[in-house]
Amino acid sequence: MKFFLCFFSFLLCTSSPYAQTPFVKVNTTHLNPNEVSIFISPQQQRHMVAGANINWVYTSADSGKTWLEKQVNSPLGVWGDPVMLIDDSAYVYYAHLSRTPGKEFPENIDRIVVQRSSDNGNTFNSGIGIGSNGKRAQDKEWLSFDGSLKSKYYGNLYLSWTEFDKYGSKNKEHRSRIRFAASSDRGLSFTEPVVVSDSSGDCIDGDNTTEGATTTTTPEGTIAIAWAAFGKIFFDRSTDGGKSFGKDMMVAGQFNGWDMDISHIYRTNGMPFLASDLCASSPHKGRIYLCWADNKLGDADVWLMHSDDAGINWSSPLRVNRDAAQNGKDQFLPHITVDPSSGHVYIIYYDRRHSPSSTFMDTYLAVSKNGGETFEEFRLTQSTPAAGKKTFFGDYITVAAQNGIVRPAWTAVGDSGLEIRTSIFEQFTATSFNTPHISNPFINQENRDMQIHVSVGRKSKAVVQLIINHIPHPPVEVNSEDEIYIKKAESGEYLIRLMTPQRQLMVEKKFTISP
Repeated sequence: MKFFLCFFSFLLCTSSPYAQTPFVKVNTTHLNPNEVSIFISPQQQRHMVAGANINWVYTSADSGKTWLEKQVNSPLGVWGDPVMLIDDSAYVYYAHLSRTPGKEFPENIDRIVVQRSSDNGNTFNSGIGIGSNGKRAQDKEWLSFDGSLKSKYYGNLYLSWTEFDKYGSKNKEHRSRIRFAASSDRGLSFTEPVVVSDSSGDCIDGDNTTEGATTTTTPEGTIAIAWAAFGKIFFDRSTDGGKSFGKDMMVAGQFNGWDMDISHIYRTNGMPFLASDLCASSPHKGRIYLCWADNKLGDADVWLMHSDDAGINWSSPLRVNRDAAQNGKDQFLPHITVDPSSGHVYIIYYDRRHSPSSTFMDTYLAVSKNGGETFEEFRLTQSTPAAGKKTFFGDYITVAAQNGIVRPAWTAVGDSGLEIRTSIFEQFTATSFNTPHISNPFINQENRDMQIHVSVGRKSKAVVQLIINHIPHPPVEVNSEDEIYIKKAESGEYLIRLMTPQRQLMVEKKFTISP
C-alpha cells in the first residue's frame, strides 16, 4: 500500500537578491511525508489541520502560517490514507486505514478507523473501527460532513471506501466493491456498512478495481457518491441518509482508467472528487461538482462536470487547465473544494507545462467564481523535481476553503526529501512568477542522469554556469523556462549560477551529491 523513499541524498544552499516564492513548509522534524489532507475550521478559520502518511497530524492556530506536528496512534493501528475534517462544532476528525495488531499486510488493513478530537487536533480519542469483514481489506476511504441546516440529516458524517476480498489478488473470484457508512453522533459510532456499487471490480488495485469513492451532500441532504472503475466514472446517490442507494450511473468515461502512468511518478490516480455549493446566496446553490483526471486527449488533463438536480443530469466535461490541448504536458492528481461562504470553486493539481522534458512540475490552483463555467489559474510554485518511479509520492493532494480563506496543500521534493507545503493564497495577485529560480536536482534513480530546472523570471534569456568539484564549465544560454541535463552525474560539490547575459548574478545554488 505505502512505499518508502529512495532518494540520492543532497544538501543544498540557495542565495538570491530576489524575493523567493511564498510557501509554508508544514512538516518540521519529520522527513518524507506524502498524501496530504488539509481542512479549515468552519467556525474559526485560524484553526487548520492537515494529515500525511503514515500517521502525522499537523495543526495551525494562525491560519496556516506556522504548524505543529505530532504522530497520532490508535489501538487499531494507523496505516496511512489520512483524511482530515472539521465540523461546525469544532470536532476534528482523522480517518485512516487500520494496522490491526497481530495481523500481517494486507489482512491488517481490515477496517477504516475514525478518530475524533475536541481540542483542535491536539489530542484524539482511540477511534472507532468501521467495516471489519473477516479477512477482507478495507482501503482508500474518504470522509464528508452534512453541514446544511436545512437537511434532515444535518450533522451526519459519511464514510466511503473500497473493500477487497483479497488485496492485490489476480484471482478473478476475488472482487472489490464500494462500501458506505454513516454517523449521526459526530463520529462516536457508525451504521452497519452498505454496499453502494452495483457491479464489483477486481482486486489488483488497478483500472478495473472499484476505487476512489468520495461523497458530498446537497442542501436538502441528498448524498452524492462517485468512484472509478473499468475506464468509467460512476455516480450514485441516497435520499435516506445513506440507508440505501439507487442504481449506479456511468457519468463520464476515463480513457485509460484511473491508474494513470505519469513519467517519473511512482503512481498517479485519476480518481474522482466531489464537492457541492452550500452557499445560501450563491446563484448555483445546490450544484454538485465532479472533478477527475483523464488523458483522453493524449496527455493528462483535469476535467470538471456539474449537476444542478442532485446528480440526475450532468453538464458536458470542461477541461480546467488552460494550457494548449494535446501539448504533451500533464496535469494530474486534482482535488476540488467549494467555499460555503461564496460558492467559489477551487481545484488543485500538479502541472508540467513549464518543464520542457516533463520531468519537473508545479502546483496550480484553478479558481472559478461563476459556478465552474470558467477558471483562472494560479501558479503556486516554481518548478520542483519529480520524486521518481521508486518513491511513493502519495495518491492525492488537497485544497480547503472557508470564508474566503484558501489553503492548498501538496507534496514537494524539498532540500532533504519529500515535504508538505501550503500557500497563503490571499497573497497571490498574479498568475506567474517573476523571480529567477534554480530547482532542486532531479536524479534518475536508474542511471544517475541529473536534470535541473531554471526559471529566468522577467528576463527572456539568461546564462547558466555549472561548477562541479570546483571545476568551471563553459556558460550556456537558457530560455525563460529551461533545463540543464548532466549525464551520469558524478558525486561531489555542485555550484550553479544563473546570470544575466551581462554576467550579473541573479541566483545561485550549491548542493552536494553523495556517492
